[in-house]
Amino acid sequence: MGIVRKTAIVVPCYNEEKRLRSDDFLSFASNEKSVSFIFVNDGSTDATSGVLRKLIEADPTRFSSIELERNSGMAEAVRTGFLKAIEE
Repeated sequence: MGIVRKTAIVVPCYNEEKRLRSDDFLSFASNEKSVSFIFVNDGSTDATSGVLRKLIEADPTRFSSIELERNSGMAEAVRTGFLKAIEE
């Protein structure tokens, strides 16, 4: 039996409501069964949280998110997501 590798992709998000293409993420995830996504909402002031909630509702086994209360910058968002990925 071969080794099954699971890949987590960390996606930092700041005010991405209009740019986050949910259908593309859903399509990719349906074709790549070993990939999951961790979205880190870095203190967005738009409706990014709602977009992420809909993705998670569509497939909670493949999508998750972390909500940062305030904007901490891309590096901190990626670090936070990476720490979650290694916990899983």
